[in-house]
Amino acid sequence: QDMADEVKKFANKDFMEAACATSCLIAHADGTCDSEEKMKTLEYMKMNDSLKVFSQSDVIKTFNELAELYTFDPGMGKDKCFKLIEKIKNNPEASRACLRWGCVIGAADGNFDENEQAMVRTIANKVGLNANEFID
Repeated sequence: QDMADEVKKFANKDFMEAACATSCLIAHADGTCDSEEKMKTLEYMKMNDSLKVFSQSDVIKTFNELAELYTFDPGMGKDKCFKLIEKIKNNPEASRACLRWGCVIGAADGNFDENEQAMVRTIANKVGLNANEFID
């Protein structure tokens, strides 16, 4: 509920795109993201109350576009995701909410692994936040 209340503060396109980009980066953190993992990520995004402030079709469309680009060319996919995340860089509260969302996605399967944690660190660095705030 806290996450949902926090996201409601940032119910705008830039935040939604940054949340989808964060989800995409976390899903691909181990170097691969098969169709089953994409579907699980999408299902979790659909079920999670914190993203219900956005049009589910927009969330799914944005995530799928980013995942397809990432699959086509991982370098291009990462660049696009980081550009979308950096749009919220000047809003530390939105950046924190986005990073918390990334941690939720990373832990959704019950294992917030080293690759996912490393990606959270990278994203935190991109938005000028301390990753230790999000990772114990």
